[in-house]
Amino acid sequence: MAILDGNYEALHGSVVEVAKLCALAALKAPKLTGTEIKTKIIVGEVDVRPIVDVMEILGEVSAFVQGDAQTIKQNLDAGTPPTLLLIGVNAAKSPVSWEDCGACGFGECGEFNRHATKNFGAGTLFAGPSCMARVIDHGIAMSWAAAAAWHHHVDNRLQASTGVGAFLLGYMQDVSLVVSLTMGPPGFSIYYDRKSMKRAYTDDVIQEMLMRNIPALFQGFPGDGLPKLKHSKDWMADWRFTQVGKDPEFEAKNQEVMGKLQAYLGEFQAKRQIQA
Repeated sequence: MAILDGNYEALHGSVVEVAKLCALAALKAPKLTGTEIKTKIIVGEVDVRPIVDVMEILGEVSAFVQGDAQTIKQNLDAGTPPTLLLIGVNAAKSPVSWEDCGACGFGECGEFNRHATKNFGAGTLFAGPSCMARVIDHGIAMSWAAAAAWHHHVDNRLQASTGVGAFLLGYMQDVSLVVSLTMGPPGFSIYYDRKSMKRAYTDDVIQEMLMRNIPALFQGFPGDGLPKLKHSKDWMADWRFTQVGKDPEFEAKNQEVMGKLQAYLGEFQAKRQIQA
């Protein structure tokens, strides 16, 4: 007979077992077009840490990716890495021959398939295009997996950011879309009540991000065709407006980040070849 302390070490194995059940749920999920769903479970700091490294690089130009990276990193540094269930699909080929869909942006499925064959990209998150029938099947599979985790009371969140990190590192092959069902460690809603995010951003920074992402919530009366932005308490005395335009500073930063990313991925692949 054994007495187990209800801490991370004792419960982590249970989270991994639930991840297997979630993978089963993803594979058993109903499908619109019979799409092949692929899954892989990533366990332990050695394999999770590189994903966070990639996310931190991408996070230099994406606040939501940085937020996900810091949440996972906080648990890695505490010695309680989450379990990642990667759910992938190849959405770069249409299984149907519809002539009146057009959701992928092409006139008909054959045209999409010819383009996607020559221009295989990282799905909708990076390059695309993607067959929306495949994307729907992918979404159903992810929903079934998340529901299985919920039924077992395991903290979880579907994260495209973590999936992109795993995709770029080559953790899944022959797929164009990867999303991670990030699970555990045991705790209370760690992927939604993010204490690390509260420390990382001031109220002013959060308000600026909200204004950039949801400007309509901060606009005044739109009837004159040029609504003023409620940027502060003195917005009526200091008029500011939203506008569409290029951002040279962001474009330069994005190029810098892509260079860092390519360098990291090259070093990572070289290490893997040596270890193999």
